[in-house]
Amino acid sequence: MKKKISEVFLVMYVEESQGISIRDILSRRDPHGYYVIPIKTEAVNTSMNILRKPGIILIEYGDLALVKTRSRSMAEKLARYFARRSLLAEEL
Repeated sequence: MKKKISEVFLVMYVEESQGISIRDILSRRDPHGYYVIPIKTEAVNTSMNILRKPGIILIEYGDLALVKTRSRSMAEKLARYFARRSLLAEEL
């Protein structure tokens, strides 16, 4: 039980340190029903294995890249992965 509580605090710390929180990402969808995760373009080069999974769409635009997926669980995993590595974009 203590392990889960410490994980919750770690997630809260990671969410607060970023400009955009994981909760914000998971609470909104685009008009086509996709969760959109804004990441830095440097994350694309370092995380290509994760971004090649089926059901993930990658859109690169200047200094920003957007990762789109319809799966809420996949969106949460990706958002947490990029947040832990400080690769979430500060603004959308």
